[in-house]
Amino acid sequence: MRNLVKRTMIRAGYANHAYELAGNGEEAIALFESFPPDLILADWNMPKMNGLELLEYVKANHPTIKLGFITSEQTEDMRKQALDAGALFSVGKPFTIEDFQKALEGILPKPE
Repeated sequence: MRNLVKRTMIRAGYANHAYELAGNGEEAIALFESFPPDLILADWNMPKMNGLELLEYVKANHPTIKLGFITSEQTEDMRKQALDAGALFSVGKPFTIEDFQKALEGILPKPE
């Protein structure tokens, strides 16, 4: 799934950004402690640390890092929890290039 998200980001016009891929929330934290990203794309359901726990960690320790969700979990309660906790968006699976373009508009600059 991580590689599919990366390919979709590239096809959506974000090819000139660097990408680091993590398998779970703990790996993501280890990565961004040494490579602070402009944006984290997280799943709601991940092993070791779920997406909400990752979001709470990011907001407490790196409040300038942006985070959005790409997840099959699309209940109204989940969306409310995510947005209330500081997520910028939630894109549902399956997703399209247009879903990414809409979610990222104004959040992540598209290289010209």
